[in-house]
Order: sequence, then structure tokens, then C-alpha cells
Amino acid sequence: PTRPRISLSMSAALIVQNKGGGHGELGFQLAKNLSSNSKISSITILQDSACSDSKEPFVSYASDIPDVKVVKADLADESMTAEDMQKLLGQSYEYVWDNASKGAVGAGKAV
Repeated sequence: PTRPRISLSMSAALIVQNKGGGHGELGFQLAKNLSSNSKISSITILQDSACSDSKEPFVSYASDIPDVKVVKADLADESMTAEDMQKLLGQSYEYVWDNASKGAVGAGKAV
């Protein structure tokens, strides 16, 4: 028998974002792109608090992606547990993009 197609009507997305450089622009553009996707119900950026809010793309978050929730955290804080991260974020996500790590070890607590 054929299995029926299942389509997610609403899905939450999380972008784990490091403090800047090229990663900052990539995460920003990803959030902008996801904002126009009707299947994505909410977008959250977990932003490393070490970013410079006065520089691009961070200075444009409010004007260019106003419906994206931005949560700041010290992603370098080794004492932060996965439970702490979940409390900070306050929800679960169907899609997670790790735009912070530069190797195999990184934003696993958010995932």
C-alpha cells in the first residue's frame, strides 16, 4: 500500500548564529528567505551575544526581518547546559540550522 503524503502546515525554524563575519550575513539572508516561506510558522535566531549590534547585518535585524525573534546568549559559555538553552529558547523547533560552529563540535546544546 502507498503511504499518504504528509505535509507540515506549520513549522518552527531556529538559526544558531555566531558573532559575525561571513556567518552573520549567511544567517541573516537565511532568515530573510525563510520569512517568505509559507510553511515556516516562526523563525528564531539564537544569536551569540558577542556580536556587535552596531554592525551589519545585526543592525538591520529590526528593520529587515521584524518578525524574526532574536534571542541572545553567550554561545562560548561552556557552563550552559542543554536544559538552560531550552529554557532560554522556550520552544522546540522542526528545523535547526547551525550557523555558528566551524567544526563537529559546536551548537549541539541548541539542537
